[in-house]
Amino acid sequence: MIENKIVVLDFTGASFDFLYPLIKKGELVNLEKILTKGAGGSIKAGFPLLHSVSFASFFTGKASGSHGIYDSTRGGKAAPVTLDDIDTDTLLDILERNDKKSVFINVPISNVTKYNHATIIKRLPPSCSKSGKEEFFVSPDCMKAELKKGLGGYAVYVEKDFDSRRLQRIVSALYDSIEVQTDAVLYMLKHKEYDLLVASYNEIDKLEHLLLSFSDTSHPEYNEERAKKFKNTVHEFYKKLDEKLGHILKAIDKNTTLMIFSDFGVAPIRKFVDINVWLRENGYLKIKDSSLDKVNKSLFFDTSSKTKELAKFHLNHLKGESELKRRYDALCRLFVTKDDIDWSRTKAFSAGSYGQIFINLTDKYPHGAVSGNDYDGILNEMAKKLMNLKDPETDRKFINEVIKKRNLGGDMTKNASDLFIIPDNLSYYPFASLHEENISLYQCAFTTFTSHKTNGLVMASGAQIKRGSTINYAQIMDFVPTILYLFGIDIPSDIDGKVIKEAIKESCLKKKKVLHTLKTKEPKTLVWGQLNPINAGT
Repeated sequence: MIENKIVVLDFTGASFDFLYPLIKKGELVNLEKILTKGAGGSIKAGFPLLHSVSFASFFTGKASGSHGIYDSTRGGKAAPVTLDDIDTDTLLDILERNDKKSVFINVPISNVTKYNHATIIKRLPPSCSKSGKEEFFVSPDCMKAELKKGLGGYAVYVEKDFDSRRLQRIVSALYDSIEVQTDAVLYMLKHKEYDLLVASYNEIDKLEHLLLSFSDTSHPEYNEERAKKFKNTVHEFYKKLDEKLGHILKAIDKNTTLMIFSDFGVAPIRKFVDINVWLRENGYLKIKDSSLDKVNKSLFFDTSSKTKELAKFHLNHLKGESELKRRYDALCRLFVTKDDIDWSRTKAFSAGSYGQIFINLTDKYPHGAVSGNDYDGILNEMAKKLMNLKDPETDRKFINEVIKKRNLGGDMTKNASDLFIIPDNLSYYPFASLHEENISLYQCAFTTFTSHKTNGLVMASGAQIKRGSTINYAQIMDFVPTILYLFGIDIPSDIDGKVIKEAIKESCLKKKKVLHTLKTKEPKTLVWGQLNPINAGT
């Protein structure tokens, strides 16, 4: 039986195509060691491009149609998704049954308390905590006192700061954060018994979201003065992260398998596409007659430069989350909300973080307007129109695929949207401003001009990893079967991912076959650009 320790580091926001040139230049010496002695390549993201969705796949080994997570929140609740929201076995459940001990440090959606053999520590922002304040989450609770004594706490950076005038303070805080995170990793490696340790460094993601515009002269938010000051910050930050990786490499032995990944990289956004506006313009979403005057005066229907500047003022120059919420709530009283929608005449609406479209079915919603017999016809009609949608400035089509719920596969699609939109160029960001809370229906989003891109990062090294091998077409759901294989644990047959065999030595593959608890099933491939678009009439 193959038995060894596994350490997995999540470098959120890093992409192989960004890091590889820096590695070749010799600027990231520890990543270069891993790539030279082990395996590396890009990882393909699932959809939507949200951390909650991708980490649901990381923890389950399943595509979204099989784990049921399609957004940052679930079931209309305001709190972010956690493992408790996943109605299927996770990696932690499987490890628990096999008496494997695990440690999770600041890993997305991991803040749960139900596992006996798992130690979980996380810094929760106010939006994720029960108290509404920033919290130090630890499970089991008895570990909190030990960690406070051994580490002095765990103050990684979790604030969402949109004030561009405080960039230097934020950058400094992110540098401090990777120090804290590395101290926590090294402490757990030394003092905690584990089989699997997973730690997420999300500082790169935050930094790139904040500073990417300063290295791209064509970016809408490009500022030459700031560019001169911060143009090298991301590169220097990667060097610091690589330095910290060196400390971790020294703390693990040669028999430990090290895996590094990111679910996706960061890319600039050029334009936002408000799907609810599109639905209204095409007659699918109706506003109450009593609210039409409110619509006509709404800032978010006006695309003039004055309106955009006002939106920037309200949303950009804020001091942290509390002030953002206070001013945003005040703005919402001026704008169209879900209460202004005439649901009895509305055929479709968009809700969620990535412009997902829901059909207002009579057998699903209290004031549904679409019967089951009309469902397919409306889907195909909308799909055809969306596929022909053009940027008015360039006259270029920018939607590559429109995915039906039924094409997702799996048995967890009940809460999925009826249509998913995939832009051809991810610099176009589809979004919806309709939420369960009283948030404005039409909004201009100017707080960030960066989003995620489909290719991330995967690297591995260790006694069982093939030297100098290239990893092609891996997906984040491949980590569960790969980790289970390296532990010698049979892989559940309902897992969609596959063992990343190209990264594993032939001698290891010969010693142990990939075993499943039930009949093997073919893995799904649900990545951007590999699904068939909806065609009218299908």
